[in-house]
Amino acid sequence: MMTRLTRQQKMQRYRECSEIVLVDFDGTLCEFAYPAMGDPIPGARMFLKMLIARGLKPVIWSSRMSSDVNTVEERAASLSRIAEWMHLHRMPYDSIDTGNSGKRHCLAYVDDRGAQFTGSYEKVMRRIDYILNHHNAQVALKGSVGDD
Repeated sequence: MMTRLTRQQKMQRYRECSEIVLVDFDGTLCEFAYPAMGDPIPGARMFLKMLIARGLKPVIWSSRMSSDVNTVEERAASLSRIAEWMHLHRMPYDSIDTGNSGKRHCLAYVDDRGAQFTGSYEKVMRRIDYILNHHNAQVALKGSVGDD
């Protein structure tokens, strides 16, 4: 059980979390090839370096760490595989999110499946339709998700 934080402690944690940028793995740092690991997306390493140069902490997050569809063992294996991939491709980062903390507070989320709200739900719906069509095309090409 978590101890209740004081207002000052909450503000300190808020400031610390505001240095974090959550960066998706599949489709953002590497080409989408799930369940395999795709090739690096051009510019990904430089992007991570730019975040760090600004004093930000890139934290890698991935649906591969989701407890919704992965066992504890699969998540541990994914954590290891992502870390190996990041090292192999010399991608700098602060940490890899283990998927245990739910929605995290951070400065920004960088994700190929993001739908940014800018005041227009129509724009959000167009983005969701695009993501849905892209997802359906990927599934149709590869068969059902998770097939090897």
